[in-house]
Amino acid sequence: MMRITLFFSTTLFFLLSDTAIAEALHPICLDRFAEIERGSSIHTMTSLDLRACQKKYAHLTFDQKSPWQASFTASRTTMDTSKKERERLPTFAAYNLIGQMENQQVLVSYAVNYGGSGTFTFGFLFKGLDLDAFPILDDALAGKKRSANLERIRTISGGDRCSAGITNIRIEAPDKISVTRSMTPYGLVKLGIPEKQQANSYGDLPDCAICCIGEFTEIIDLNGGQPELREVRLTGSLLEEAKDPSKQQACLARLINAGSSNVILNRKQLKDFQAAYATQCP
Repeated sequence: MMRITLFFSTTLFFLLSDTAIAEALHPICLDRFAEIERGSSIHTMTSLDLRACQKKYAHLTFDQKSPWQASFTASRTTMDTSKKERERLPTFAAYNLIGQMENQQVLVSYAVNYGGSGTFTFGFLFKGLDLDAFPILDDALAGKKRSANLERIRTISGGDRCSAGITNIRIEAPDKISVTRSMTPYGLVKLGIPEKQQANSYGDLPDCAICCIGEFTEIIDLNGGQPELREVRLTGSLLEEAKDPSKQQACLARLINAGSSNVILNRKQLKDFQAAYATQCP
């Protein structure tokens, strides 16, 4: 069975009991699954005790924008939060429950900032997250044997903003999702091309977290296989705004017809575009 939050917005409150106040998943709990390098190692988990995590961070307030959206901001921490704990918390964390897919798995998008300008994005596929009932935090009500294990089935990693940051994630079928990511000029000309076949002329193209040129959307089959490119959307005006563009950047802008309306490319058109760049923009 597949459910999408758009059609079930009135049923997504996490109910603790008939008399308890509705609770929401704390954003910090999802941060335990983020595959982001911090220091010399990567801190990530495949499962956690959701009830224990909720209780651990219960003193940290967060905003619940809707039954399926919530965000945490470190600036809202109180004096009760120790300096050591504040240093380990993200500056900002937010999630959106997309919907339920097959095998009772729930798709969730997650964005996090650890200070500075970088905002990293993820898609998670979880098992153990019920859209109709939330684990009771009170041990007396829940019972000692009640399980609340949240298991990460899959991670769809994104980057920092223009560097392949996820801008949209949707359920397309019970076993397929679409993921839209931002892209840079450098990312455009090498998208889908094996590294050994990539030209040497890519180096002068912008490739930074604020160098967006558009977006690309892929379809991911959760049963396996490589992601399938659906389309690429380019905004030529972004190239026109660049100051002192390089020779290759100016050539790329001409190919896109910078200043015209947005350009949409399918897989074949993208391949032809990349071939034109390789020959005309050496």
